[in-house]
Amino acid sequence: MYKKGTKAGEYEEGDVPSEYRDRFERYSKELIERIAETDDTLLERYLGGEEIGRDEAIAAMKAGMLKGELFPLFCGAAELTYGTRALLSKLVELIPAPNERPPLEAQRWGSAERVTLKSEDAGRFVAQVFKTISEPHVGDVTFFRVYSGPSKTGRTCTTRRAKRSRS
Repeated sequence: MYKKGTKAGEYEEGDVPSEYRDRFERYSKELIERIAETDDTLLERYLGGEEIGRDEAIAAMKAGMLKGELFPLFCGAAELTYGTRALLSKLVELIPAPNERPPLEAQRWGSAERVTLKSEDAGRFVAQVFKTISEPHVGDVTFFRVYSGPSKTGRTCTTRRAKRSRS
């Protein structure tokens, strides 16, 4: 139950109210079924009537997201901070870290040279700009996704274009 008027999205966990219990059970079962479908061993156990534990389900869900088979959906109300704390904690728990993902294959812009981008904290800085906006009181603000290496405030970066290949 979310606490109204909190700044950090505090909430208390409790039993599901009786009027929502059937719906909760149905959706919980569907979630476990979808998670089990991403792993043959887990699916066999599920179909055999075995219960899939929370830790196992989380690990399988993370693996399913890495394979691009599962995409979690979170709900909340940012204005009331409902769900924000839960969202952030679940992102840390569920979303695969960059170093858990396979290397990204890319092609250098304007050439046939293939490049493998590994996610390494201490590696060369590699990022992809996906949006630049102009803010009246700030100037240009550039949003980018970091693939490798550290990024620091005030750092100047040079541009080397790389075209992503789809394989």
